[in-house]
Amino acid sequence: MSSSSNSSSSAKNEMNQMFYGTGPSAWLISLFGIKVIISIVGSTLNGTLAYVILRNKSMNSLCNKLIACYSIGSIFQQLNFFVTFATVITGNNFILYKTCVLIQLLPIFFSFFSFPLTFFIAIERFLAIFFPIWYKKRNGNNFLIIILFCCFVLGSYVTSVDIITSFGNPNTLVICAIGPKIDASLVNYLILGMNFGSICAYLAVWIRIKFAVGNYTDYQTHLLKCLFVLLLLELFGWTFSVGLRVFIGPLFGIVSGTFLNFLIINLATNIAYIAIALNLPVLYTFSKEHRTALNKQWIKIKAILRLSTVHATGVQPANAVFVVPNAISRQQTSSQSLKTNGISARGY
Repeated sequence: MSSSSNSSSSAKNEMNQMFYGTGPSAWLISLFGIKVIISIVGSTLNGTLAYVILRNKSMNSLCNKLIACYSIGSIFQQLNFFVTFATVITGNNFILYKTCVLIQLLPIFFSFFSFPLTFFIAIERFLAIFFPIWYKKRNGNNFLIIILFCCFVLGSYVTSVDIITSFGNPNTLVICAIGPKIDASLVNYLILGMNFGSICAYLAVWIRIKFAVGNYTDYQTHLLKCLFVLLLLELFGWTFSVGLRVFIGPLFGIVSGTFLNFLIINLATNIAYIAIALNLPVLYTFSKEHRTALNKQWIKIKAILRLSTVHATGVQPANAVFVVPNAISRQQTSSQSLKTNGISARGY
């Protein structure tokens, strides 16, 4: 069920004819090199977002916890690009489907673990805006457990199907990149349904705030902008990518296994992963809560770096706002040692 994947070992397959046994390909190296770059940037940003949320006790709402889970899941999901890039840069290009699945078990699981989280984040926002009194009385941790269980079930199901399918086709060769099958499978329809559900939820919340009675508060204005951007990211991210696989490709007669199909799907996937990487910039720009938390952590990180520099060199910064006792102690000890040996620091 995963792999770009619909390549077979048949010589009639266009991808096989173009890239099997041909050595390093500029096309493949470029395509997956771009994915690796996007993955590094996206993983760094999402890792930062997850760290900030988990480190701030004030950000313990269900929405923030779901965002942190999604950010962590996306990091594991994007590990798959490094495997693919390693195979194409060596010129192997194709490996056994069974080998691919075993190597990519974690990315496969977290790919389908993460997909539903975007839907549940949108639903959580919908409930919080439309049913605030009812929602506040509910225990967010109970919702979190149920949501994570649903995500775990989907991830485990797809991973299990992949394992069974790969062992049933031991000689099948694939370009080892994970992703739902190109054909309109049940999982594809489920993912597409959740994507459209997310869009509808964000759109409903946006309309609700837009036409709310009374003047806008700064919070409502920023939330409105944030939701609008998230709506666009959802629309042009995975919704476009999965919709292309399910509807647009077959509609325009783009045949699975051809290079054109492979190229279009990979470019669409790049758009989806760029959308994932933009989560932190969007929240930093439009959410005062996230911006304050990020700035607070950045100040702490800079302070730690300054402390590390002082401890390593033993030299206090000229404009130091804090004093490191160990550094002063080392300076005094060094000065006394020089005097003991008949050499003064002034004489130098």
